[in-house]
Amino acid sequence: MTLPSPAPILSLLTAGILSVLTVHGARASVTIDFTAQTGQRNVIDHFGNLVENDGGEVRVGVIDRDFDLARYGDDLHRLAQAWTPLGSTPIREVLGQPSRFSARTVVKQTAPTGKKLYLWVLTTTNGGSADQDFGNVRSHGLFSSTAEHWVVPSPAELAPRNSTILSSSQIDQSWLGETITESSLHLGQPASEEIHYDEWQASVFSPTMPDAGTAPLADPDGDGLVNLLEQFTGRNPLVDEPAPFSTSIGTDAVEFQFERSKDVPAGAAKLFISNNLDDWAESDAGSSARVIADLGNRERVQIRIALSSLPAAWRGSLFIRLDVTL
Repeated sequence: MTLPSPAPILSLLTAGILSVLTVHGARASVTIDFTAQTGQRNVIDHFGNLVENDGGEVRVGVIDRDFDLARYGDDLHRLAQAWTPLGSTPIREVLGQPSRFSARTVVKQTAPTGKKLYLWVLTTTNGGSADQDFGNVRSHGLFSSTAEHWVVPSPAELAPRNSTILSSSQIDQSWLGETITESSLHLGQPASEEIHYDEWQASVFSPTMPDAGTAPLADPDGDGLVNLLEQFTGRNPLVDEPAPFSTSIGTDAVEFQFERSKDVPAGAAKLFISNNLDDWAESDAGSSARVIADLGNRERVQIRIALSSLPAAWRGSLFIRLDVTL
């Protein structure tokens, strides 16, 4: 089955000038320019050094309304799950000044009008874009502004009123503990993706309980979930509860849902798929996970795997595995 192609994204490099771009045959389009003129802020990594030319990327986008920035703003994977991208551009030298944002016009059809705009700055170990699993990210920062025009403009307006210009000199908000100065934006290190099992173990088990029952791979309540998965899914390891996983098959996708504790990093789990239970491959679909329900101390997460993204031989037999590591 072939899925419809995504809406086209047209881009145009600029140099701090609003570019009016006519898109023939397109409807409901807006333009967002991010400029980095000479003299505006540069980017400093968590070591206090200027970011090297082509040292990473700047993402322009919006964030789900219910996302808790104060609590999860430093969790790369949770932030990605709440993020709607509108475009991105490399960090590179601008007019002889290193470590500055280059400017780019982003044209996005059916953009979320009126939503607040954010800049997500990521530096990488290889100087390119961030990998889907963020394995090459060395520092990052999330920024925005209280300025009224830092919102997605309305596509109902004619140019240039359906366009907006963002500038690093206007940034006055950050969420990851970065420092905003007159000349620079300081990035922070990504949060750890490790699960702190020892702390959880001490909080849920009695000190008198035998070690054999409190180990990560033990299952003291006999419900089929080992303790490590009980921690990840926010369950009580001493109470037999219904399984926190479900899978359904639609006409164009396989949908996998699972529960996740709000106290564990989202990157602690990776999704693998197989058609024979012997050969497993990590699935890119894990990066498209979305939180669909708030369950108090945990949340329900949904991952959709498009059937068109699978080899034809896999569409009749597909197995899904969620790996959680210490």
